[in-house]
Amino acid sequence: MFVMIVEMALTAVSYGLHIYFTILLVFLGILMFILYRLLRFPRPTPYTVKCFLRRGAPTRNSPIVIGHRGCGIEAPENTIAAFKLAKENGALGVEFDLDFTKDGVPVIIHDSTVDRTTDGHGKVCDFNYEQIRRLNASAKHPLG
Repeated sequence: MFVMIVEMALTAVSYGLHIYFTILLVFLGILMFILYRLLRFPRPTPYTVKCFLRRGAPTRNSPIVIGHRGCGIEAPENTIAAFKLAKENGALGVEFDLDFTKDGVPVIIHDSTVDRTTDGHGKVCDFNYEQIRRLNASAKHPLG
């Protein structure tokens, strides 16, 4: 990062830019670097990560099973049924995405539209919660 700041300053000077502009660029670069270092989240230790992910695993060396959108093959993805099936099949957690409706209610859905997984058409942000709630999440699932 420091090398990049020096290169930026040298380039500015070599193109004949005013020295004050160069000093300003260097100052802004250093300020950005300091803010980045101060405000970033600290990295968790490997022990912390293992403890968090291994919670509930039969042994410390067991693989971690996480259901992607629940158990989307056997049930419609991102539904309570998919999450329950993932747990029954041994998943220690599930991965899902959130999007927000027009009235600001978070809903669990992977896409920004409802076209692929429901019987509706359009963007999630164009529906209010009641309209989303009435859509059939299993309409396009292979098992119905």
